[in-house]
Amino acid sequence: MDASQDTVRTREAADSSPCGNGDAARDFLHVEDTCCAIDLILQASDDLVHGETFNVSSGEHRSILEIASDIVGLMNYRVDQIEFIEDRPGQVVRHTGDWSKINRVLGWKPLLSWKEGLQRTIAWYEQNRELWSRQLFMRQIPITTASGKIIYH
Repeated sequence: MDASQDTVRTREAADSSPCGNGDAARDFLHVEDTCCAIDLILQASDDLVHGETFNVSSGEHRSILEIASDIVGLMNYRVDQIEFIEDRPGQVVRHTGDWSKINRVLGWKPLLSWKEGLQRTIAWYEQNRELWSRQLFMRQIPITTASGKIIYH
């Protein structure tokens, strides 16, 4: 999943921390589907893609709470390990993409289901700890709100 480094963590880092009440929703697409779409665009005839914009997405949104619940479920953690944090400034309620144009023009569509993509992502994190563990310090960054309060996200 493209944004999975923000949500998928191993044992010492498995604290899933949705912003707000977890109702905000996002459209996640597995990196393999993303790369296939990019490759298809790069290989396409110029008259089909020059100057065009394509949404590359799953077309399905899930709440952050659903995502966190799926992650802790697949990693055999307890749902009560999900800790909510304050909403980010400017939090958007929902992002959902529409991939119908890239399908119509180039025949692309997402192939991996949410569950399969998430299982592959978790497996990657479990098998490649040395590649991502050095980045744990980036898990939370300070954000200064308009009122001057510093919160961590």
